[in-house]
Amino acid sequence: MISKTLFIRILSFGTLTIAWYFSLLLIAVPLSLWHLVQFKAYEFIALGILIDLYFMPIRLIPVYTICFVGAFVIMEIIKPRFRNSTSTV
Repeated sequence: MISKTLFIRILSFGTLTIAWYFSLLLIAVPLSLWHLVQFKAYEFIALGILIDLYFMPIRLIPVYTICFVGAFVIMEIIKPRFRNSTSTV
């Protein structure tokens, strides 16, 4: 049986794949940020490569791959600060 966390991860990544492919930015950006915070999102790099390979004849710079790698690295650097933050009130 599939666990609840794995089901949510697969469902959110499928939604993200469709949203980024069709440029539905109002759905893609907030859901991407949530997915990056909740999970270790290695699959974003693969998604960026696949989307750039599909649209590569149009532009020569892998925009999606660069953005997704940057978002992944930045989120992995700042994620421990979100998890360990305690209020000093």
